Amino acid sequence: MSQSRLLAVVDISNSTVNPVAKFANLAVILDVVVPILLIGVGLVGLAMLAFGALTWITASGDPQKVEQARRTITFAIIGIIVAIMSFLFIRIILFVTGTGDNQFNPLQF
Repeated sequence: MSQSRLLAVVDISNSTVNPVAKFANLAVILDVVVPILLIGVGLVGLAMLAFGALTWITASGDPQKVEQARRTITFAIIGIIVAIMSFLFIRIILFVTGTGDNQFNPLQF
């Protein structure tokens, strides 16, 4: 008597069966990672702005500390602007090349 084997066929590319399957390619992974990084950059930028403001307040008129606080605030603002501009640049490239979604919404995460 021969014993037959039943093999279950599981489609591992189905995201309901395998949650990792929703990360099918690099674009999907970047769609998850880039907004998280952008939020992180925003939080670090706000922390640096607060640190610069606190340094300025506690400078007690010392010109070196005031200049250090001014540089900190300036670099924090430049960093936030660069992060926003890079995000918008990526969204514009995705829109122009047609690789992203067909709607251009620069604030869509």
